[in-house]
Amino acid sequence: ETDVRGYRCENLAGTPPNAFHINSDAVMEIIDDQHKSSSLDSEGKIAHTALEIGAFPLIRYMTGDIGKISATQCPCGENSILSLGGRAGTDILKFQGITLNAHLIDKALENIQEYIEPLFEMHVFEEKTGDAIKPKLQLHICLKEKYKNKSVDPYFVEIIKEKISKNLSLSSTNTLKSLAEQGIFMPLEIIFIETWSEKKSKQRPIISHFE
Repeated sequence: ETDVRGYRCENLAGTPPNAFHINSDAVMEIIDDQHKSSSLDSEGKIAHTALEIGAFPLIRYMTGDIGKISATQCPCGENSILSLGGRAGTDILKFQGITLNAHLIDKALENIQEYIEPLFEMHVFEEKTGDAIKPKLQLHICLKEKYKNKSVDPYFVEIIKEKISKNLSLSSTNTLKSLAEQGIFMPLEIIFIETWSEKKSKQRPIISHFE
C-alpha cells in the first residue's frame, strides 16, 4: 500500500499525530460517496496522484484511508493540513441506504469521553413495531470507574443518548436523532457493561444481527 505522501513540520509537533502537510510531489483529493472530489473540510476517501513520473505512475490511487483537507495557514508557510481519520471500508455496515461507520461512531462519542472507556460495540438489529420493521442501534459502552453509579440514573442516561444520537451521522443529511424523529429508526438503546474482555480490542466494533 502507498504511504501517505505527507510530512509533519515542527509546528505540527503539538497537534494530533494524524495531521500532515502534503508533499510537493503529490496531489491528495478527498473523494465522496458519489466518487467526486469533496470540498475543503469534508471527510471522505483519500485519492493520491503522484507528480513524479515513474515506471508505475499513480493517478487518483485510492489509498484506503479516510481523511479531510483543511485550509489552515501554518507558520511554516504551508496553507493546508491533511487529517487522517482511519481506514475506509473497515468496520462499516451498509443497510437500507444508510452507512454506519465505526469512525463516525467514535466522533459521536467524543463529547462524552470524560465518562466512558474508549472502546465500544454497536449492535444493529431490526425490530418490529406495528406493521413496520425498523433498524435499532444498541450501543454497548463501559463507564469509567468513578461514573459507574450513573448507569442507573435515568436523567444521565437520557443526556448520553441525546448527545450520541444528535452527533451520530448516518448519511450526509441525517443523524440517528433525525431518523428516529422521522420514524425511520428506533431510538438509540444503551447497554452499560462492567468491563471489556482482553480480546475486545481485536474485535470489530459493529455487529450486525440481521437475519
